[in-house]
Amino acid sequence: MARKDAILKEVSNSVKWSRQSPLQSVLLAGLVLFFVSHFVLLSPSSLEDDFGGMRVIHPRDLLGLLQNEPETLAVSELPGNTPPSYSLRDLRIASSHQRSPEFLLSARKSVSFQKEELTHFRDLEVTTVDRMVILSKEALYRQKENVIHFLGDVRVRLPGGAEIQTETAELVTRPALHIRVPVSVRVQGRHIKGKNQVTFSANGLDYLADDPEHLKLLQRVEVKTRSARELAIYSDSADYSENLGRLAFTMSEKRPIQEQFVRLIEPAFELKARNLELDLSGEKELQTVRAEKDVWFEESAETGRKTSGTGGRGTYSVESGRVTLSEFPQLYQDRDTITGEIILFHRDSDTIEVRQSNASYGN
Repeated sequence: MARKDAILKEVSNSVKWSRQSPLQSVLLAGLVLFFVSHFVLLSPSSLEDDFGGMRVIHPRDLLGLLQNEPETLAVSELPGNTPPSYSLRDLRIASSHQRSPEFLLSARKSVSFQKEELTHFRDLEVTTVDRMVILSKEALYRQKENVIHFLGDVRVRLPGGAEIQTETAELVTRPALHIRVPVSVRVQGRHIKGKNQVTFSANGLDYLADDPEHLKLLQRVEVKTRSARELAIYSDSADYSENLGRLAFTMSEKRPIQEQFVRLIEPAFELKARNLELDLSGEKELQTVRAEKDVWFEESAETGRKTSGTGGRGTYSVESGRVTLSEFPQLYQDRDTITGEIILFHRDSDTIEVRQSNASYGN
């Protein structure tokens, strides 16, 4: 009888367990759902964004992946198999050498490789001690070489007012500030002073911030000015001295001799010479263009008459339109030939002044 009662009690408990099991199943499912939601919803969003799928990550790719950034423009210059040491946001660096300030650098993001002494920046601005400002999308700072390599929409504002735009440039910080752009890269720029506006383009650039400061345009130079008149100058190279306000144009000696001429072109007017210099020191207007060696010009008047001249030296006053020839000058108008010590041709009034004239007139 006792055994029978024990069996009946065990069966009764089994029935109660079976009746409670649906509720326990629901509770168990709820606990599982709670823990899954906890790990999914409370995980960092950056992990969800960056590591949402299973994939192999190259150490070099961490530069963009960890910062949620597009692929870097400096991918070929970064350490191939070395992950970055650390990353910083809103970075500001004040660099000095032997207690003398050099430059101030600010960037939105940076990634550093300590062993290689290399830092990659995004959206940065560099201001040097002489107030030169450089902005770019990216840059690599090589501490060992004292070189900052700028990449992507590089914009440079020089202390004298010239502004430069290019896709890549290097800043050497020691021993003197030096900006370099290779000849394979096209450079655009402008300089505004008073009413003078000068725009230029060239292949390659070299800037030395010593005394006097020099900006060198290395190849295929094109300069346009807008002041009293609009003109364009074409040459192989040019050297701009900011302190003196002069832009000197030259041609390569590798060219055939008949092609070694700097050309100045205006509507209905052309001037060329072996060497040419543009004076930008005037406060109000572009003052003069100085030409040396085998100077030649030609003017085509609205009436159809042409005037041309040659000389060893020449000056062109852009505002007044006056051309002055010296060193055995000659001027030709229609079939007339005029010579003298100095010849002045006034373009606007179509008049000629001659000192110690020796004119000959055709029939």
